[in-house]
Amino acid sequence: MPRRPTPLPAQLAQGSFSVHHADALGVSRKRTRAGDLVRVSRGIRIPAHPASGPIAALRAYCELDPRATLVDFSAARVWEFPLPWRVLGDWRIRIAHPRGVNRPRRANVVGRELTFAPGEIVGHEGLRLTSPARTFLDLAEYLDVEELVPIADRLICAHPDEHPYHRSAWVPLSELRAVVRRHPGKRGVRTARLALDLARVGADSPPESRLRLAILDAGLPEPELNSPIRDSTGRPVAWPDLSYPAWRLSIQYDGAVHDAVDQYARDIERQRRTQAAGWTEVRLKKGDLDGERPRAVVVIRNALWTAGWRR
Repeated sequence: MPRRPTPLPAQLAQGSFSVHHADALGVSRKRTRAGDLVRVSRGIRIPAHPASGPIAALRAYCELDPRATLVDFSAARVWEFPLPWRVLGDWRIRIAHPRGVNRPRRANVVGRELTFAPGEIVGHEGLRLTSPARTFLDLAEYLDVEELVPIADRLICAHPDEHPYHRSAWVPLSELRAVVRRHPGKRGVRTARLALDLARVGADSPPESRLRLAILDAGLPEPELNSPIRDSTGRPVAWPDLSYPAWRLSIQYDGAVHDAVDQYARDIERQRRTQAAGWTEVRLKKGDLDGERPRAVVVIRNALWTAGWRR
């Protein structure tokens, strides 16, 4: 029976590490070649079943080169941005160096030369990466407007104090615009500007952002986001995802979490309160957003027409 490898020090067992770091901890080179470690790049190892997520898996790349900064997709994964499905399979490490510094030549590493303004590089749990606002701008080189708007919405989302789930903006819209203004000649800056023009405070999820864009693309009125429905006393009784107060129309997008029994009961109670306040509730589900002409747009157009809206 083959012998089990010697346990790694706790500092190395939770994610990626450099061979030089292992040397400093007294781990032999033979141990770093054991079968329970994966060689992801020259001088970098990662346990075959790391206990941590992407942050620990990326840390060794910053340890090896103090001038390296994680950017675009790698930074976006750390910040947990809602990236589109088409790029989720690209797990290459995206690293930038100051201009004039040689790009790294490593397997699974994409090197770039970028210029950063003060405050655009930050530290986060042992990583050196671009700030959320600068990461948004860098992603504009690779994503289209429709893919970038849900990310902007995620960053600027906020709810007032009276909302049952109060939240403050992660990055104010003004800060995103400031980062874009600082780099007028950068690739993707026009896409970033267009996305910010379409971004709105109050969208709680990427599907809600995509639904709003589909509504606008169909020529329908722009809905309000997370505006309260109030009863006769002025008390908020419901907070629809999207709404048209002029036509007393509430739109709720029910994601997978709404399939739970307790959530379903809350949804029914919310619908009852909405109707008691004299509003109509339109409930949509995931499949209603599929396709180039999503069913959701047809349902909302018909509901608006019934409520008295005319183009």
